[in-house]
Formats: sequence, structure tokens, C-alpha cells
Amino acid sequence: MFMRFIDVLRFFETGKLPTKTEALFRNAEKGNAVAQANLGLCYSKGDGVHQDHKEAIRWFRLAARQGNSRAQFYLGCAHIAGEGVSKCCERAYAYFEAAAVQGDQDAAEWRATIMKKMTPEQIFEGNRLAQEENPKPKERMSPARGRQK
Repeated sequence: MFMRFIDVLRFFETGKLPTKTEALFRNAEKGNAVAQANLGLCYSKGDGVHQDHKEAIRWFRLAARQGNSRAQFYLGCAHIAGEGVSKCCERAYAYFEAAAVQGDQDAAEWRATIMKKMTPEQIFEGNRLAQEENPKPKERMSPARGRQK
């Protein structure tokens, strides 16, 4: 296992290695969307932290604003279940739509499922929200070459 210098220092001072959640939190605080989405999932499930749906939503939103499709999917699920947010099929649809457009198969399946129970007006509103609230995904940089994919 590769440890960062700061983690080695912490180990020598405290005798403890950083937990998965501590590492996620450190990266999430720096703006890493993947870490933010994963930290949100930890809060949602109570994995390594006290379960807190509102805190999960906060991290999911930060990642979703950066175009992270998994965070968008998790926000859609939260709006279906009413966990940390109010139940709202239009907002759920909007987040599922944003994630599905990026190729998230789970989001595409959930979007199709809830569409069957929505009115045309609700679908229209969901599409409007998807356009309004969800940014287009950022182009990713190839770490090896520094080129856009």
C-alpha cells in the first residue's frame, strides 16, 4: 500500500493509519468529485461515519455540480426515497436523466421505470430541471498524456 508522506507522519505520531473515510474526506474537501460522491455514499449508508442523509446529499450535490454521473444517480435515488430531501419524481427524473445521458445504465433503468408512472407534464418538468440544474460533464483529461478524451 502506498502512503502519502502526511499519512506516514500521522502514523508515527498517533500509531494509526488513516481510515478510508478520512482519505475520502481529505480528497472531497479538495474538490475531487469522485471522492465527494463516495463520501456521500458513506454518509448515506453509515459506512465509516454516522449515517446522515442530509450530509450525504450535501456531498452528492457538490459532485453532481461537477457532472459526476454516480452522484447524479444517487441524488435521483434520494428524491425517490425522500432520504435527506423531499420526495419529488420530477427532480429524481432530472438527476436520472443527467446521469443516463453520460452512460449510467442504472440511471437509465430508473428513469425508464419512473417515467411509466409520470404524467407528460411531470416528464416535461423533469426535462426542464435536468437542463437547468445539471451541468454538462467536463471533458476528462488522460492522465498519461494530458490530452482530452
